[in-house]
Amino acid sequence: MNGATSRTTTQGALAPEGTARGPAGGASGTGGAPRRFDPFGDMPAGTVVLEASAGTGKTHTIATLTTRYVAEGVAALPEIMLVTFGRAATSELRDRVRERLVATERALRGPDPADHPDALVAFLAAVDDAELARRRERLRVALSQLDAATITTTHGFCQQMLTALGTAADVDLAVERVSELVMRLRAASPVGAA
Repeated sequence: MNGATSRTTTQGALAPEGTARGPAGGASGTGGAPRRFDPFGDMPAGTVVLEASAGTGKTHTIATLTTRYVAEGVAALPEIMLVTFGRAATSELRDRVRERLVATERALRGPDPADHPDALVAFLAAVDDAELARRRERLRVALSQLDAATITTTHGFCQQMLTALGTAADVDLAVERVSELVMRLRAASPVGAA
């Protein structure tokens, strides 16, 4: 399917390389090798970390998984958080998620979606007519919610959290970057303070 491998975190603890921790916290995997991530397998719960070299399909896998979560009713798009490192990667991820949602929604409205050449479309269409209609509707709604989706950089996520906390965060909300905030807090600290 792709070259992405996965690790799942549970309660904030990252599983050792090549294993995944399930909801019960038990390790799974074989021989210390990372397991190949299957976007059409059981839906992951908790936090999923995809690790792979450049060009192996991480972005495609994330867009596919996001589309599945939405179409299957596991989560609405505003309930999903996608965080990556750089602004360029964030922009690409947002574009790819949008493209995947649009293409899948259109294909599910087309003739014989269960026979569609796109594996995701065929997978999502392999249900009864009532569920297929619900999946189409969920994707249609998601397309109207794209601007509300949390697809951001690590720094952007931190800024959103600080803004959401408001005065409880006890920080200057005009700061645009976390590194700026750290510099301002250090400058405001009394000399000799730890």
